[in-house]
Amino acid sequence: MHPGFVPKNHPNAVKRRGVDDTIDDRETPPCVFVPLDAEFHFTLDAAASHQNRKCDHFCTLAGSYDLRVGTEFDARDGLHYPWAGERVWTNPPFSGVRPWVERAWDEAGELVCLLLPNNRGEQPFWQKLIEPYRDRAGSILTTRNLPKRRPFLSAGAAIGNRTSKNPPFGLVVVIWDRRRPDLAH
Repeated sequence: MHPGFVPKNHPNAVKRRGVDDTIDDRETPPCVFVPLDAEFHFTLDAAASHQNRKCDHFCTLAGSYDLRVGTEFDARDGLHYPWAGERVWTNPPFSGVRPWVERAWDEAGELVCLLLPNNRGEQPFWQKLIEPYRDRAGSILTTRNLPKRRPFLSAGAAIGNRTSKNPPFGLVVVIWDRRRPDLAH
């Protein structure tokens, strides 16, 4: 952690002050998303806003939309919308990542990629739901630590302007890949 940095949406801060939605609403930078999308061909962005969505089929806090068929609206958010048959990209709110990890295990999506802060390894959800399974032979769960700290974008802003935010931690992509026939759920 940087000296003088006060985390605003870390789980301990959320317990004391609540969630600051302006911090949780951050756009994944292209340098992170584009290579993963080229590899996985995502069909659903499960934790987005209209401004920062990465797929034409996306879910917001208010509901889900599919721009491939017009502006179809379903009142279920990304945690409640069905992921079955989808290849899911998620940059979830860092103030509450556990429900997203639980959902990735519970849902029958073909593939789920979560972008998570790489400073949660000591937390109980990581120790219970990720650590025992990640990067093990026969497991559907793999992790990729991203090099360097990546800036997030605010409200569609360009990287390098005053509204891009470099977090004081690295990032990890956690991948549940059920497409391989040799791996069972």
